[in-house]
Amino acid sequence: MSSPNGQTTRSNQAKQVHDYIEKQRTRRQSNRVLHAHPSPLFWLDRDVSVKEVMIERRLASAAIPKRLNVYVGTPYCLPTNPERCGYCLFPSEQYQGQHQLDAYLMYLETEGRRYQQFVGEEEPVSIYFGGGTSNLYRPNDYHRLMEIVRGVFPTIPANIEITLEGIPQLFTREKLAAMKAAGINRISMGVQQLDDEMIKISGRKQKAKHAFQTLEWCEELGLRSSVDLIFGWPRQTMALMLKDLDAIVRTGVRHITHYELNVAGRTDFARHRRNELPSTEQNLEMYHAAKQFLEGYGYRQVTAYDWEKPSADQTGELRFEEHMRRFFTYDQEHGIIGYDMWGWGFAGVSYFLGTPEMPGWTYMNSLKVGDYFGRLDESRFPIERGFRYTSKDLRLAWLFQTLQGMSADLRLYKKIFGLDLLEEYADIWQALAEKRWVEIDREKVTLIGDGVFYTPLIQGLLAHERTEEMRKGISSTAPRVQDDVLSLVRSLPHHDTGQQEPVMPASIPGTGLEDGSCSVIPDSRFVAPRRRRPAEPTWYRKLTNDQVELSLLRIRDEVRHDAPVLLTHGTFSNAHTCMRLGTYLADNGFDCWILELRGHGRSGVGPVHPDFERFSEFDVPAALGAVRQHTQQEQLFWVGHSGGGLVPLMYLARHPEAGAQIKGIVTLASQATDAGVTWSGWAKIALSAVGNNLIGYAPGPLFKLGPQNEFRDVMNQWFRWNWSGRWTGHDGFDYLDGIGRVEVPALCLAGGGDRFIAPYQGCRRLYHALGGQDKQMVFCAKSEGYAEDYSHARIMTSRPAQREIWPIISEWLVKRVH
Repeated sequence: MSSPNGQTTRSNQAKQVHDYIEKQRTRRQSNRVLHAHPSPLFWLDRDVSVKEVMIERRLASAAIPKRLNVYVGTPYCLPTNPERCGYCLFPSEQYQGQHQLDAYLMYLETEGRRYQQFVGEEEPVSIYFGGGTSNLYRPNDYHRLMEIVRGVFPTIPANIEITLEGIPQLFTREKLAAMKAAGINRISMGVQQLDDEMIKISGRKQKAKHAFQTLEWCEELGLRSSVDLIFGWPRQTMALMLKDLDAIVRTGVRHITHYELNVAGRTDFARHRRNELPSTEQNLEMYHAAKQFLEGYGYRQVTAYDWEKPSADQTGELRFEEHMRRFFTYDQEHGIIGYDMWGWGFAGVSYFLGTPEMPGWTYMNSLKVGDYFGRLDESRFPIERGFRYTSKDLRLAWLFQTLQGMSADLRLYKKIFGLDLLEEYADIWQALAEKRWVEIDREKVTLIGDGVFYTPLIQGLLAHERTEEMRKGISSTAPRVQDDVLSLVRSLPHHDTGQQEPVMPASIPGTGLEDGSCSVIPDSRFVAPRRRRPAEPTWYRKLTNDQVELSLLRIRDEVRHDAPVLLTHGTFSNAHTCMRLGTYLADNGFDCWILELRGHGRSGVGPVHPDFERFSEFDVPAALGAVRQHTQQEQLFWVGHSGGGLVPLMYLARHPEAGAQIKGIVTLASQATDAGVTWSGWAKIALSAVGNNLIGYAPGPLFKLGPQNEFRDVMNQWFRWNWSGRWTGHDGFDYLDGIGRVEVPALCLAGGGDRFIAPYQGCRRLYHALGGQDKQMVFCAKSEGYAEDYSHARIMTSRPAQREIWPIISEWLVKRVH
């Protein structure tokens, strides 16, 4: 028995539950279709690392196998008056013309490539094209849309459901035929209303005949179809609602989504038509009448809002909606399995749910098209904000979703979470049973009677305590991915073959993420040990063919690797920029050499002022000869920062035979074509070029660009390349085309915070132009799991770079020594 105090506590809790129900029962409910835990109001993490999420997902999948649903959004909607149909809370932007869709598809493809390394080996179990309005496209665009999806998922099972939703007036027979030919096999139509007067209230231009004609075409073409209808409309009567249902039922459509209008926010209905809306009690009456009507025509209620008329060819096994209602379920063959959702495109919402020990994440993409495009232009994942689940949140998320299907499996809950669902919410279940809103047996809790209509209220009641915690900022703490997950990753075996590229810690989409090779921190073998004595620095001099004396600094300790490493600084710099990295590599067993380009540091200038082509044509071969002569090694590695990464590539572009002397090239923030692709970049180049030529040189220390001034001709070349977008010599030689003949292994690193000097687009263009098969691109940004968005200088010289970028370089070099 409970103590008197315990009895008092239980009595108080029971009263609070009843008070909550009575307070909420007459309030307008949230849209059942959208209701989930937690509300997006609590998705406040604006620094979601997709790489960390995906690593955690892979580790969680070892415990609970995951299958992937794919949602692909389209941003645009037809203009209406009132805007957004008067009630819609979904993010969208006004459609103005085909040019918007053409641009959007290109960005959709770009985002897909970024995710391919994480999901490309999976076979999706369903694909859903949502909106906005995804039937705005031209007929031939649907083939392209599916090709974009197949670009990420080379293997799409033939029997999965591929759904496209749209509005009645935009479907044509030609479009529907094109959709079917592309692989789409189900149409979801947002009819919402059939009464012409009701439709006018929303400002939509459709007619009832558009919906009926579309359903006829779907039947003719063999496309499965479903229809959405909304009740609780302004001025809607019971008779009008039943008239709409009757008209839809007579078409023979087998799936009807019939849900209560959600009125909230600053929509027209919320501000101007509240007095025209039916009350919650009237909506409840409409729900009862609709239920009786649909059941009378043989429809079976499968969720709080979905009705189906079963048929032999519709088993429901692979439905997008079913997977999202039961994102953990039990499979006889595999045991407990999970269903994730990747929200691809504008405003896409992703659910990557883990295990009770590693609960997972949800996050949403940019809610403005301009932000979505901008983040992708900056080579970032287009994420607006997200939420990391605690174990409690994961349980509630499962409970929210499974109750959409009107029941919760007690044994499955125990099997997944190790808790008794009845005990966990004993007072709530008791109160709901007393109201005859739930029925409880040994296997499940089932919503019954009015409890189905009040699903959002019940969900809110179950989550009330946790929601209040989050409101007050007293949310349970969860261990960060870096601290717990990455320590597990360290112990995973590396996987590498001679036929595939090795996986690097932050590779961009397209390089692949192989099983067993998901490390995002370097192997401990490649982290420099604490030195017992300093590495030995020695200066050497070398004369070039045009009689300029160059200086080279040699740093070595205990040399364990045959191939030496030659490092080159960029503009405004000298050997000092490379010394810390050179010392680090020397500590890791390399014989390191740092070349000071002519006119920099201790190197001579010569009779002619330098430019990039004098660096490449004279300084590069002289340095190659000096290092090979003193080390007695035939081949060496070249590591260059910024312009120091361009000059060896320029030499090899004109002299590809010299590639036999180089085992591999590492470039850090090196590019020559894309600093002027934005208006701000163009303006910076224009202003800098004017100042450079007025003064006669580019002042490095004055503008904190580096320890020394840079020669006018060096900067003029760089300005010209980036202004024109063409990396060409004085004689017109195309270096970007020339490096296509360079087959030397290459590692190219770009910084997430390097927006002007070496933006990711330019580094990526250089990377793609390289002709070798053994090449790797690494984007050093927070979105990829790094400590910061590395700037142009910090990617080379900062302490965080020493911890997480230098080991990447060392590991890459070591793997290619022999």
